[in-house]
Amino acid sequence: RLLANDTLVPYHLVPLSGMPDDSWVSRALVALGRYAPEEIAQAAYQPVEIVGFSGSMSGHWHEWVQAFDRLASHPDERVREIGRIGRELAQRRYQSALADERRDAIYGW
Repeated sequence: RLLANDTLVPYHLVPLSGMPDDSWVSRALVALGRYAPEEIAQAAYQPVEIVGFSGSMSGHWHEWVQAFDRLASHPDERVREIGRIGRELAQRRYQSALADERRDAIYGW
């Protein structure tokens, strides 16, 4: 219903905010009727609310890399493409977090 309402276009991809899991993939499949894989992968990174976590930032982004990796075995090629794009985005964040953590360990920031 949300995707059918053109007045709610700014909110169409809000249900895809967050780390991919099985229910996320179900919503992504619906969204593929109207949105490109790139838009859907990027929507996962749009926070609706602040969610806390414990541990390192690199560990957090590594979980995202793994979540998108799991999409690589999906039978739908479009979902695999979402996984590839999402993994690249997560991998960049992961590498950046590792660099920050190394810098902090060296310089004590």
